[in-house]
Amino acid sequence: MGCGVQTVLKPNFQDFEEKKDEILFFNTRIEAIMDSQRTRDWSEDFKKCPIPLGMKALIQHIKYTGGLKCEGIFRIAAGKDELEKITKQLEIGTRTGVFAFEEFISPHVPAVILKRWLRSLENLLIPEEMFEAAMLLLKKSEDKDFKRGDLLSEDMKLKVGSFIDNLPKDHRSALNALLEFLLEVSRNSKENRMNLSNLAIVFGPCVARNPQLNWKDLVRESQILSDLMFLLLSCGLSST
Repeated sequence: MGCGVQTVLKPNFQDFEEKKDEILFFNTRIEAIMDSQRTRDWSEDFKKCPIPLGMKALIQHIKYTGGLKCEGIFRIAAGKDELEKITKQLEIGTRTGVFAFEEFISPHVPAVILKRWLRSLENLLIPEEMFEAAMLLLKKSEDKDFKRGDLLSEDMKLKVGSFIDNLPKDHRSALNALLEFLLEVSRNSKENRMNLSNLAIVFGPCVARNPQLNWKDLVRESQILSDLMFLLLSCGLSST
């Protein structure tokens, strides 16, 4: 299945004495994570990192454990005990800068947790106040919406670029990092079976949430979010 474990490299984080104040990684705002990261008494490289260190560590570990070529990455479940352990390590790492992931040799563990973390944010990478603007990106014309497989016009690419540029700084940086990583995953789709369409289905609900969700029409809501994610990924692919 292409899941051969590569040499696991520990993220290049120095060892710091754990702080007693509680800084959460899950179920909080990304701004709170970044504000703490920028003001902690650790190296300038850490302070200047544009995305949460925990997010960076998860992406690194997915790569180090062969996740880019692992069939079904982001679709296969991970064991409960391993998920609980890596969750604890992320909370500790958010306070200390040390993410002890060496024992997690399956890429599915950090892959599942990356999705879980994105969905846990109080305001997702596309903030609720910008959800309506995100939906307008899918309007090709007054009577036609963008669907997966449609050709991208230059006008749509410009609109998507402008939308991303107008996201709050921390949301924009994390979304760009996520899109860059997922495009790297998609370039290995022959091995991992995760093309842009499959990635869009998985990550659409992880980056955007309708603040006025119609619980009676969840299928349509899911389709809209996956179409939005596919559009973002497609625009990123066209610019590489």
